[in-house]
Amino acid sequence: MTRTNQPAESVRWAPGLNAVKFRSQGYEIAAHVYLPDGLDLGSLYPAVVFCSPGMSVKEQSGAVYGRALSDRGYAVLTFDRLGFGESEGPFPRCLNPGPNDELHHDAISFLRSLPFVDRSRFYGLGVCVGGIDVTKAAISDKRLIAIATISAIVGAAQRFFAQDRETVEQALAAAAEVRQRQYETGEMVYADSISNQEAVRELPESDTVRQGVEYYKGLASAEAYPGYSTLSPTSYTEAMPSFDVLSLAKYLYTPYLGVIGSKADTRGDTEDLYAAASDPKELLVVDGASHVDLYHRQPYVAEAVRRIDEFFSAHSSKSFAAS
Repeated sequence: MTRTNQPAESVRWAPGLNAVKFRSQGYEIAAHVYLPDGLDLGSLYPAVVFCSPGMSVKEQSGAVYGRALSDRGYAVLTFDRLGFGESEGPFPRCLNPGPNDELHHDAISFLRSLPFVDRSRFYGLGVCVGGIDVTKAAISDKRLIAIATISAIVGAAQRFFAQDRETVEQALAAAAEVRQRQYETGEMVYADSISNQEAVRELPESDTVRQGVEYYKGLASAEAYPGYSTLSPTSYTEAMPSFDVLSLAKYLYTPYLGVIGSKADTRGDTEDLYAAASDPKELLVVDGASHVDLYHRQPYVAEAVRRIDEFFSAHSSKSFAAS
């Protein structure tokens, strides 16, 4: 029997966190829907699909922004990628962009199906690699009325192919051989995609790699979130061409807000996306914030959410259609 998405009427919706599941490509996706205080199921609420950093589960930065945006009256969907966290998938922890591209469209479909969601005020938000996910989705999926990215990492493909040809070809050939072994044996080969505290100790405190290690191996580690892992498939390199959104950004045609920290060593990615994106677009620089600060630290998150709310509130389906 084919399982379908959890019917909205079967969920006892309440303010705050609501644990739900929806289907994507035959798999069950674990998700949270954050709803405002004073929830009135007879009313319509603006809604946000949250696209998380690449190595994150829904309980990490998704929970931070889910709570903050629901406090401002939004219904917010956060979810675990295919095979990650509590979600089913073809291979555990396989962050293959192809199936996950489709997952983000299914997440949009699920959230829009809820009876209290206002489809004319329906938005997307992506953090770090989630900035790629939400931008790729918005280029083709005009159900997203406006989008915002935070600490977006959108230049990975350009940096990878900026290496010399021999290095690129060798890296892709090695990844292809890993894929071949996976096909023949059915076994996924993993590597830890996050370094360790000792290896990054000499890096500057604001360095994104160091802060990522301190976040994913400390504050937001597997000890804090059982079932979380920083492993990823060793064939991941072959996904690099799929990370390119900069070459298509001029065709976005969806209102865009880029949020970056003034101290982020990755700010150039968002600045490049902002420069390439079609109008209308805006850029917010959060003074004093680094890349990872915007995942979870106050008052940086509060400033980002305030501006995101203003930006989203300025765009509905009516104003978008007229632009």
